[in-house]
Amino acid sequence: LAPLGGLAWDGDSLWVGGATGLHWDGQSWVRTEDRRYTLLKLNPENGHVLASHRLPFWPMGLAWDGTHLWASDSQKGKLHTLVVRQGPFDG
Repeated sequence: LAPLGGLAWDGDSLWVGGATGLHWDGQSWVRTEDRRYTLLKLNPENGHVLASHRLPFWPMGLAWDGTHLWASDSQKGKLHTLVVRQGPFDG
């Protein structure tokens, strides 16, 4: 079994994102690709990548507090606030 990591609530169901960070922004799934240092915005219908953003750290956990998108750095044990332009992630 793969380790469980990212959990997200979309208002109706609980989703499991494997060992990555996972967040529902109200329109799309946002998840981390930890070993690729990337944040992805995914189409909820088919899982296709709508946008990607390279990060300068190894992202693992992901959370939206209504104002900021937070990501944890699994290598350095730090939290990062990501700049948001429109919604939790605009690519």
